[in-house]
Amino acid sequence: MGGGIMTVTIDGTTGLLSSTDANFYEEVRDNDTIWIGAEKYLVNNVMNTTGTDTAYVVQTPGASSVTAQTTVSMSVYKSSGFESDSSAIFGTITVAKGSKSVGGNSSTFFTRQVQPGDFITVTDDASNPVRLKVASIQDDDSLTLTEKAKSAVTNKTWNRQW
Repeated sequence: MGGGIMTVTIDGTTGLLSSTDANFYEEVRDNDTIWIGAEKYLVNNVMNTTGTDTAYVVQTPGASSVTAQTTVSMSVYKSSGFESDSSAIFGTITVAKGSKSVGGNSSTFFTRQVQPGDFITVTDDASNPVRLKVASIQDDDSLTLTEKAKSAVTNKTWNRQW
């Protein structure tokens, strides 16, 4: 995690996050998760524009706009090829016992946060830790496992491991 106090502006309509802080551009990359106040954003596109050293388009899952803000405390959770904990992962997942299909809620970003071969770690409905291997990703809220789930998982936050 990186970040700190920086002067940023968020356009509530477009989701464009911009800053003139020189370190900001070096800190944030595509697919990183940014916490600003109590709101979590996924970096969608990183740009360096004329007149503003840094500009980032961020998404709030399930919403068509974001809250406009200035001068905020920002925390960055780096997108990692190895693992991401639930503070950097969006949404919750559900999988039925005996199924290979995993469903995410409207806030999941499977296409941006998971790859085939990754493992999803989660606590099942009986409070046992479970590790599920991803075979394929259909869209942001649907993926397929390599093996059938041995237990049910209902609307749980999750982590990703490689």
